Amino acid sequence: MKTSDGPILIYAMEAGDQDRAAEAFRDSHSAIDLEHKRIMKQVLAGTAHAELVYECVIGDAVSV
Repeated sequence: MKTSDGPILIYAMEAGDQDRAAEAFRDSHSAIDLEHKRIMKQVLAGTAHAELVYECVIGDAVSV
């Protein structure tokens, strides 16, 4: 999506434990995660800070 300030990335995910999910992704060697990291690095040209601006939870949280 493009804005007057330039392109913006909208990223949505669901996880019962955000820290655990981030750690699992960071340490993952699965093909899909490696491809995702490669593409995000190319698109973002580096590390980006993500800010939670909206949280929506339906029902009870599910433990994984």
